Amino acid sequence: MNSAKIFARIAAVLLCLAASASFAATYPLNQPMGMAVDAKGNLYVANHGGNQILVYNPSAQQMTAKTITKNVNGPLQLTFDALGNLWVTNLVSSSTSKEYFSEYGPNGKQINTAYTSNAGDNFIVPAFAVDGVGDLWISDTDGSGQPFLVAQNGPCAYSGGGVIDVFYEQAGTYTAIAAHGPWIALGTATSASWELVGSLLGGNGDLRLLGSSGNPGNGVLAMSFDNNSNLYYATNEGFGVSGVWFVNIPAAAAPSLNVNVGYLLSGIAVDSAHGLLYISNASTNKIEVYSTSTWLLVGTIQ
Repeated sequence: MNSAKIFARIAAVLLCLAASASFAATYPLNQPMGMAVDAKGNLYVANHGGNQILVYNPSAQQMTAKTITKNVNGPLQLTFDALGNLWVTNLVSSSTSKEYFSEYGPNGKQINTAYTSNAGDNFIVPAFAVDGVGDLWISDTDGSGQPFLVAQNGPCAYSGGGVIDVFYEQAGTYTAIAAHGPWIALGTATSASWELVGSLLGGNGDLRLLGSSGNPGNGVLAMSFDNNSNLYYATNEGFGVSGVWFVNIPAAAAPSLNVNVGYLLSGIAVDSAHGLLYISNASTNKIEVYSTSTWLLVGTIQ
C-alpha cells in the first residue's frame, strides 16, 4: 500500500473518531438532586448546579437530545403525572418572587408554569408529588413562615401559567413526598417519624392514615414509589450514613432496611421494569445504581 492510501485511511479514521466524539459529548453531573423515571425507564435528573434536567436511558447512557434547559433554574425536585408530563420545582432566590413549577410534555417541550398564590411563600420546595387524579402536593410555608402540606385540586393544567389553588392544608414540616395512584407518602426530618396516608380518589383532599414506620433514624430524606405501589424511602441514619428502606404497601408489610450508603443522599428513584434503584449524591456529583432484587451496587453514573 502506498503512502497516499495510508494517509487517506488515517484521515478517514480520525474523521470517524471526531464524529463519534461529538455524538458522545455529555453534560456533567453538577449537584444532582431529585430524580424521576418515566414510563420507558428513562431516568430524569434535576442537575441543580447545571440548571438542567438530564436524561439517561436504562443502560445509564445520557440522552443529550432530551436535555431540558428552558426555564430551569436550580432545579430541586422532579415528578411525573399520570399523563406522562414532567413537573420541576425551581429555586427562586429573590424574596419578591413567587416559587414556580415548570411542566414539560413527553417531548420535552414546556407546557406551562404554575405559581403559588402568596409571594411570601417559601422559595425552596423540598418535596412535591402529583397523585392519581392530578392533585399537586407541596411542602410549603404560609406567609408567616408556618410550614404546611398543601394541595392544588387537579388535574394540574394551566394555560400559559396559573396560580395554585390550595384546597387542603396540614401543619408540619415535610421533607419528602411521594405519590402513586391513590397513595400519598409523607416524610419528616424534624421528628423521627413518617406517615403513609391514602387520598380518596376524587380530588377532595380527604386523607386516611394507613400506616407508619415508627422510627426512621434522624428523619426522612427522600421517597419514591414504584409502579407496584411499593414505597422506597431514604433516612438519615446518623454519622453521615443514609439508609434506603422498602415497604410493600399493598401487603401492609413491615419496612425493611436494604441499602446503606456512607453519605447523606440527595434523591432516590425506582425503575420497576428494569429492577433498578437510583441514589443521587450532590456532594460527589454521582448517581449510584442498585439492583432491587439483590440490593447490590451494579453501576455508577458520573
